[in-house]
Amino acid sequence: MGKWDSLSGDQQDQIAQAFEICDQDHNGFIDIHELKEVLVALGQKNATDQQAKELMKQIDSDGNGLIDFDEFKEQIGHGKLVINYGFVYISRKKITLRTLSKD
Repeated sequence: MGKWDSLSGDQQDQIAQAFEICDQDHNGFIDIHELKEVLVALGQKNATDQQAKELMKQIDSDGNGLIDFDEFKEQIGHGKLVINYGFVYISRKKITLRTLSKD
């Protein structure tokens, strides 16, 4: 049983909701521009393209330049994405579902 399977339904829903928020164009992938916007939403107002590229390289396991949901949730097992008390942590930065909005 993988880490994903050991999460509660609520935790899985939170991760799915976080992915949906990050995937702003709802095409099923998070691209580099969306990822950079996530960094800005996390408070890194001066986030660089290079920072977004580095994070993309850590999460994009197939190297296609896009993060799909499987890659997003896979990071739970690698410590890059962890659900804890209603927060999603990506590389030790927390994203709350209230901080990132669809608006």
